[in-house]
Amino acid sequence: MNKKEFILSVANRCGMKKKDVENVINSAFAVVGETLATGENVRLTGFGTFNVRKSKPRIGRNPQTGERITIKPRMVPFLRCGKGLKEVVQPKPAARGKKRTKK
Repeated sequence: MNKKEFILSVANRCGMKKKDVENVINSAFAVVGETLATGENVRLTGFGTFNVRKSKPRIGRNPQTGERITIKPRMVPFLRCGKGLKEVVQPKPAARGKKRTKK
């Protein structure tokens, strides 16, 4: 699903105009990005927590020359999925009865 399909799906579910939903979603994404840029986390209960991690410097190779280069560390956005999102993607199996022990 791309962004356009996402906006259409949310608009249909909420009964709102596509343009209004697009403004809300773009604003929400902007707030998440701006908050992460300040070093703060964004916690959305049931969905997940967005945070920023620092990658370690590493050795890479220039594909054109084969020369070894050092790739500088950088800040990388990360989403740690919440319980609600995990359960939607991978529902828990039905509970089974208790095991009987032999007497």
